[in-house]
Amino acid sequence: ATSTKATGVRVWNRFQIAPDQRMATQPAVYPCIESVDGKLYYSECRGGTIWLSQLDESFQPAWTKSWVDPFLVDGKPCYQGQTQSAVLGGKLYLSWKRAYHGDALHARQCIASYDTRTCKIAGPFVIEPEDAAESTWNGGIAALDGNLWVSYCRWHAIPEGYRTKVTVRSLDPDLAGLGPPHELDPQPTETPYTPFLSVFDGELVVAFTDSQAKTDMQPLWLVRFDGRRFHDLIPVSPTGFNQYAKGVQVGDRLALVWKYGEPYPSRIYGRYMFHDIGLALVDPRTGSVEKTSLVDDLKYNSSPDITWHNECLVYVYNKFEH
Repeated sequence: ATSTKATGVRVWNRFQIAPDQRMATQPAVYPCIESVDGKLYYSECRGGTIWLSQLDESFQPAWTKSWVDPFLVDGKPCYQGQTQSAVLGGKLYLSWKRAYHGDALHARQCIASYDTRTCKIAGPFVIEPEDAAESTWNGGIAALDGNLWVSYCRWHAIPEGYRTKVTVRSLDPDLAGLGPPHELDPQPTETPYTPFLSVFDGELVVAFTDSQAKTDMQPLWLVRFDGRRFHDLIPVSPTGFNQYAKGVQVGDRLALVWKYGEPYPSRIYGRYMFHDIGLALVDPRTGSVEKTSLVDDLKYNSSPDITWHNECLVYVYNKFEH
């Protein structure tokens, strides 16, 4: 892979990749980017609030407003993050994880919308577990053929720790209710994590990793979902520490970005806290995968998102300096 320290345009496969630039927003995490009617919308998590901005053509905020207010637990804002966004009928939708106490045991997946025409905000819609001893732990959202779909991990405790199930459900666009759950079975791991959604050739694509990897490998997998069944599990990045994969269709391939640990033999909190941003071109039908490091500057790069805007791919991510 070519280093992002280069100042000029890089070329990989069919892409010309311009140098990255810093956003003129305050430090935040879990950025999302969407194109709606020729305008770019950007969301990020900061201080328990999820913020929404409209960006100009130089990728700087034209305005910024609060989208999701803090949720107070014991008088303090609880964790709200691991977001994904989608667009349907002029509305932006956002999914995120709310953790009331700690993380998985008390987590709920939440959804909100923002009407780009009227500026009306709806939600949050909270996805409650069917069993009170379980939780709806991290996931994503996508729009397909006029319908909304959400994903999450159904989390439950066992004496040896916990287990999770990748779950996909339809969601009413007015946030009025959910369809029946569809669970991935079999799974390549007993503890899948962050099942984010993309769309490819009229089907959903679910990309997820392992939350309980015992080695320096946290593989990244991808599986198709046709609205009823899952098909064709694909290993995208079988080695290294990988997380948070999101994609958009470009021609006959899915362009996928994620926190990419394959180039570094280290744990997420290990001595070498380095993660690239990976870029892959995937054919979910044949299993073909071409990949490279989109960002590789020996920093902790994380939580990317990608969208198609004005005949270009636009991507955002976090960079933690160290």
